[in-house]
Amino acid sequence: MSIELQMQIIIIMVIWFREVFMDVIVQGGWVLWLLIVMSVYSLATIGFLSVQARSVVVPADTTSSTSQVITCLQTIVGNNTSLQPAALQEKLTAAAYTQFTQFRQSMRPLEIIAAAAPLVGLLGTVLGMIDAFSALSQIEGQIDPAVLAGGIWKALLTTAAGLLVAIPALVAWHMLDKKVEQSAARVNQFIVDTTAGA
Repeated sequence: MSIELQMQIIIIMVIWFREVFMDVIVQGGWVLWLLIVMSVYSLATIGFLSVQARSVVVPADTTSSTSQVITCLQTIVGNNTSLQPAALQEKLTAAAYTQFTQFRQSMRPLEIIAAAAPLVGLLGTVLGMIDAFSALSQIEGQIDPAVLAGGIWKALLTTAAGLLVAIPALVAWHMLDKKVEQSAARVNQFIVDTTAGA
């Protein structure tokens, strides 16, 4: 297949996809636009958190860890060699808590999007059903099922879009939360081991 033919096929596919996709967005109305904005923000947040998690997540072997949390704790241990073990443990625990809390606060938008997107989709469904039944009530005589079907299609479109936005955000939030929980347990063990030897 020649390069020119491949380029023509790609151009045709892009034009077709754009026409179909834009028609769906127009059918979904402002609710679908809101869900698109939420989706883009969610994906950007997932990307940001994936990069940021590399510095917060603590591997099983804390002795050779490059985690920002372990590095911070090792610095505190090095700067506070004269502290009693209980005071050192308290200081280390507070520092670790601060590190994990900051990361968890960065995860908050994912939690909000995962909860709000299905509700926004449901709002679009309700508004679409209102439009469909409003159009149906204005028809006199024989009722055309196509009018009702078109309204229901628009309504269900926003529900599906809401779920498509929420599911990846929810999965990403749970995966990151699990990594934070595992890291917190490893850091707690690191603190216990460090202060027991002090």
